[in-house]
Amino acid sequence: MRRSIAVALLLSAFPVTVRAETLTEANRAQLCSRIYSGKAAVNLDALALLIVTKAGATMLLDGANSGGARDGAIQLVSTSASLSEPVYAVVNAGRSSPATANRPFGPNVDLSANEAAAIASAAITEELAELASLMVTNVHVSGSVTYRLMRPLTVGSRLARAEAANPLSLFAGAGLVITCETESVTIAEGSTTEPLKPAPTPSSSSIALRPVLRGSVKDLAIASDDLKDAEAATIAYSEDRIVRTTTFELDAVAGLRIGPKSGAFELIPYLSYERKAITGEEGDIETLSPGLLAGWHYRTPEFGFDARMEGSFIDDMEQGSHQGKIRLYVDPAIWLGRDIGTLFGGNLQIFSPLLLRPKLTLIADASKVWRAGASEELAEAENYWGFGGDLSLRARLNVGSPISNFVITGGVRHLELRGGIGLRHARRWYGSLEFAPDTFPYLGLALEFNDGRNDDTFQREDTYGLALRLRY
Repeated sequence: MRRSIAVALLLSAFPVTVRAETLTEANRAQLCSRIYSGKAAVNLDALALLIVTKAGATMLLDGANSGGARDGAIQLVSTSASLSEPVYAVVNAGRSSPATANRPFGPNVDLSANEAAAIASAAITEELAELASLMVTNVHVSGSVTYRLMRPLTVGSRLARAEAANPLSLFAGAGLVITCETESVTIAEGSTTEPLKPAPTPSSSSIALRPVLRGSVKDLAIASDDLKDAEAATIAYSEDRIVRTTTFELDAVAGLRIGPKSGAFELIPYLSYERKAITGEEGDIETLSPGLLAGWHYRTPEFGFDARMEGSFIDDMEQGSHQGKIRLYVDPAIWLGRDIGTLFGGNLQIFSPLLLRPKLTLIADASKVWRAGASEELAEAENYWGFGGDLSLRARLNVGSPISNFVITGGVRHLELRGGIGLRHARRWYGSLEFAPDTFPYLGLALEFNDGRNDDTFQREDTYGLALRLRY
């Protein structure tokens, strides 16, 4: 690590181009497998694997997590719970006296007792030094490919120059991105100025189309790399032998995300269906709701928010009522500092290894009632308004699989109601214990409960049971 920083400082004083051996035209197909702001970008897992391979260290990857347990497979893809083994090796290779948990090849490989591991660790550090020019000049040219360092505007991503000059910042959660530009450009040796380029020609490839499956409309716009943050579609069954009732539930929202690949804005037409069938007792719920969601995402290093505007038609098939609704959702995110993390938009690392992820959604809506049907709450209403929010807290232990795949969630959704509606507020408490593997977050199993009023139909819900959860 010290050598990397020293090389970077030297380059800042004497700006010459050092060839970054890992970033070459020949490696472009292997490395440039991400999309960032509509451009091809380097996949950091692939870059770390290439660095480890060039250092001759692949034989030292042993399929062990940071606690020493081996699961029999080498993890090559980083997840929200753990770094890939190559990234872990790169991040920890520069430590002169690493603690057991921070050894570059896991706790089972002691550099002081394994000469091959010590040599490989030093070789990784040498490879990192080759990246120092990119961190200082923000550019590296190899043939017809320009590798350019970018700092995405995400909450908490601001870096000091000294940090940016350290190649380890690429892998240590700093949010840096290396784009792979194939335009023919000429850059003077040592230049830090971005070259002028012709404006890109608009094409259909700049628009992304992605089908999504969620459990609520407000979560349709959550990006796929944060998939476990999204409320999942559920299929649940429960049985109450005391009052002799059984309950079957299906709650799903299917949509199509349409927007630029940068993800700054998107439109999502969707169809929502909710069904709760109770045998032996009243309280059935069945709604069908087509709608359109518009999402907008804003980020600075200190603050950000996701805003969504929803327009929908709600057909309450159980009570025979029809409503039209316009609803606004706003999710804020606030950077609290390196030692704490991001409030509402990320994990808070207050008590290691416990990760807490609070989430706040502010809600405001306006509704038009065309038919009240059998709903007592809507009987006298033509128009009504609601405002409130959804506050939840997720918790998990960052100790590796399988423990880290268990997530506990608890929260409350509350709306104050005004207008002709015969109800002053709607509140629902919910919680779950879910198991969903990071390697396949699309499917999970959960023990869950809901207690309160449905804020679309205003019927009471009081359910406990086992649910199959689906996300895409």
